[in-house]
Amino acid sequence: MKYINNYIWLLLIVLFAQGCKEDTLSTYPEEEGGDNIYFVEKFFRNSQDPMVRMISLGQTPTSVKDSLINILIRTTGEPSTEDRSVTVYAADTSSMKEGVHFDFVGSPKIRAGRVTDTLKVLLHRTEDILTTRVYLNLQLKGNENFQTNIATKKNGSNVQDLLSLQLYLDDLFPVPYLWTTFSGKSLVEGYWGPYSRKKVELMLEVMKVDASVFYDSKKPFSIGTLLNFASYMKYWLTKEENEGRIYYDDKGNKITMGPFAS
Repeated sequence: MKYINNYIWLLLIVLFAQGCKEDTLSTYPEEEGGDNIYFVEKFFRNSQDPMVRMISLGQTPTSVKDSLINILIRTTGEPSTEDRSVTVYAADTSSMKEGVHFDFVGSPKIRAGRVTDTLKVLLHRTEDILTTRVYLNLQLKGNENFQTNIATKKNGSNVQDLLSLQLYLDDLFPVPYLWTTFSGKSLVEGYWGPYSRKKVELMLEVMKVDASVFYDSKKPFSIGTLLNFASYMKYWLTKEENEGRIYYDDKGNKITMGPFAS
């Protein structure tokens, strides 16, 4: 009886270990239907919304010109001894244009010895996304290296398209709550002056702080921060102007701090 109990426990441990393994499509030899390509992110996605990513550059300093995103791709086939090219393109429904809004970094491929690799996409900060959100629908296509026979996967009640991946990109810049709903907004205007996008961008760049200071209403905001920012920015702007560099806001007015800044 002792041996039977030990065997049962051993069996349960083996089954538990198998259940904890990463849930991805198994790999198969080519003759058994291997070498299908798919987006790993879509394999695990449960949301009914097909949108995978929303990238906004609006709260980043103007010095940031590009944003690199990494997208995992995987094959159901076995590793190869050579690099294998992957065919991926922007569908006609995309408003983002390759060479304008984005570029692939290097040739899309799955490298030798791998079944999973990274598709690197560089997003560009163009003038049009200041006012318009652009859309990219990436599509995987079969080629001499990979098939696309496994097109969907059902996660719960939602069917995921494993061969497409969608994202939005914009440079929209919402007015920070400090100038709108913050209880002390009159002090903000008194020390920092009226809001402008270029002023906030300049403050982010000069003060080297995270945008959450301006935008996250759940993050503590102290009177010390208000006074210190106002004092340093007034000093910095005066120093820059004395050296011949003047900064202007969205309406062409000179950027200044508020009347209480000292």
